[in-house]
Amino acid sequence: MNPPIEDSIVQIGQDRWLLGYAVVCEVVSEEPKDALKSWRDDDGKLYCLRTLPETDGTSITPRQCGNLQNGLFHHAGTSAAAWNIGGMFIKVEAWRPEMQLESDTIRFVNRVSSLSTPNVIYSWVDTQWSRSFLILKTIKGRTLNQAWNTLSSDCRIQLANTVGRFCKALAISTPEA
Repeated sequence: MNPPIEDSIVQIGQDRWLLGYAVVCEVVSEEPKDALKSWRDDDGKLYCLRTLPETDGTSITPRQCGNLQNGLFHHAGTSAAAWNIGGMFIKVEAWRPEMQLESDTIRFVNRVSSLSTPNVIYSWVDTQWSRSFLILKTIKGRTLNQAWNTLSSDCRIQLANTVGRFCKALAISTPEA
C-alpha cells in the first residue's frame, strides 16, 4: 500500500491535518461554507473537514510534510490504523471497490439490534489511495481490554454469553430485517 496505512493522516500545521489524498481537518473559528462536516471537541474547539484546495494541481504527500504519528494510537499491520483528533476516532482501512464499508455495517447493526455502537460522524472513500476513512464519536466507558483484569470469573462468563447472543442475533439478521 502506497503510502503506508500509518501515513494516511499527517499533521501539516498547528491544528491542521491532511486525511488521505484530498481532505483537510482543521481547527477553525467558524464553520466555512465548503465544510464537509464539523464538530466541537470537549474544550469547545471547532474542527471541520474540507476538500483540499488544489492551488497548483498537486497534492501534499505524507513524506513532504509534518508529523506522521500525531494522534495515531492504533496500527494494525498494513491494512488499518486509527487516530484520535478533536475528540473523535478516525479509522482508516485498506479499501477496494467490492468491499463493504464499516459505516454501512454500523448502520445495519443499529437498525437490527440494541447493541451500543459509536456514532458515525462522517465517512468517505479515498479512491486515489485505496482506503476508507471513518470518523466516529466515542462511547463513554472503558474498553473490554481495560476492564477485563478487574472482572470476576462469573462476570467474564456472563459477558461472553452476552457477546454470543449479540453475535447470534446479528448472524441471523438480513439487510431486509
